[in-house]
Amino acid sequence: MWTDPQPHVRSVTYDPTVTLTAPAAPSRLDGRWVNAPRRISRIAIGWPLWCVVGGYPIAWILGLRLVVWPLVAVLLVFWMLRNSSTNLVVPRCVVVWVAFVGWTLISVLTVHSANRLMAWGYRESLYLTALVVLVFCVNVTPREVPTWRFARAFAQLFTWTVLLGTLGLLMPDLNLTTPTELVLPQSLSHIDFIATQVQANMGVTATAIDAVRPAAPYGYTNEWGAALGMLWPLAMYSTSYVRTRRARLWLRLMLAFSIVPVIISVNRGLWVSLIVALAVVVIRAGISRHVRTTITAFVVAAGAAAVILLTPLSDVISNRLGHENLSTRETLASGAVELTRQSPLFGYGAPQTVSVANSNDVAVGTHGQIYTLLVSHGIPGAVFYIAFFLAALYVTRKVSGPAVWAWAAIVVCLVQLPFYNSIPVPLVLAMMATACCLRELGWRGRPPPPQPSPIIDRQTLVR
Repeated sequence: MWTDPQPHVRSVTYDPTVTLTAPAAPSRLDGRWVNAPRRISRIAIGWPLWCVVGGYPIAWILGLRLVVWPLVAVLLVFWMLRNSSTNLVVPRCVVVWVAFVGWTLISVLTVHSANRLMAWGYRESLYLTALVVLVFCVNVTPREVPTWRFARAFAQLFTWTVLLGTLGLLMPDLNLTTPTELVLPQSLSHIDFIATQVQANMGVTATAIDAVRPAAPYGYTNEWGAALGMLWPLAMYSTSYVRTRRARLWLRLMLAFSIVPVIISVNRGLWVSLIVALAVVVIRAGISRHVRTTITAFVVAAGAAAVILLTPLSDVISNRLGHENLSTRETLASGAVELTRQSPLFGYGAPQTVSVANSNDVAVGTHGQIYTLLVSHGIPGAVFYIAFFLAALYVTRKVSGPAVWAWAAIVVCLVQLPFYNSIPVPLVLAMMATACCLRELGWRGRPPPPQPSPIIDRQTLVR
């Protein structure tokens, strides 16, 4: 007589002397059918990721933006190693990212100074962190990590970015001295790369265009624009998954209010990002005939246009477009192209300081992720990077409904390549957006162990 002591089955008695077992009925969690629940710790799985994404301003205030992401990766790897009873499930596009990371490792052979080696190591740690985040997010089941946890992290970071960015517009000269900055040795504090990572600046006064631009809770105003460009469609995606009406209402109010700092920041790359995101959602929702998402995108676009045209924000846009101020970017771009011609295969491992006119003493390869890739890792590195996101878009091309907003965030990550650097926050957000799209397509993370079929004695059935 066969019995299964597993807690996820129930006993079914057919005869006083014969006890058979049958699998328990599946339960519907997070919009997906998953296997019967198993015991999970009260501590949220992946808590380092949710804490850092949702509470990123804390790392910014403490001056720990330099080390917090690699630490998250180490903790996530430790969790996956402890729970490696089953094989990891990864999408095929991960192979392209592994090839990219492998190529960046080879490019270290071209680094010839300690400062460049430090910059290479920092970026390399972020590329590895992105890989770990993606693998982790696609290998946790909706039972272990519901989608609302992703949505809450996106919503929290979006709210902090909008509020602190607005505060930076009001107090651009306010600079916070972080604890890391106080205890950092003087020999390291003189290195520009490290100094900018441990500082906490609220905003930037751009005298060339006579405007104040937000930066908090990031290091640069362009980093703020890149993060908000990714977070805006992810916040739209999150409105369908936050758990309470109050949170949903708050998130919608923040989405509406965000138009003000977006326009005042005179960040044209951010403007392009949001326009592309709306266009992608309208097209994808129209193709999939998802009426609700299409109407939402049109309402958002119409509302934003009305606010801009009926307020002084239209004057801000016209003034910004009247001051091109592209000389520095054109110089850095041409310098990056020239360096790529000199070392097209492996690059230089990190951005280079080159004496060129109108560069404002900025290293070549720092204004735009595509230029960082070309200068640091050559043409193959840039090709692998772009190919990964194209492959991710292809793998998740069948998403529909609210997930189209997350799909649009991946498109924005590609659009931002000539304007912004993607590390650290936008790259992590792109990996999380990819995981959310895969969830919508039925990826349930680590598959459950197969359940044995009960062995029934033929004589018992006859009896």
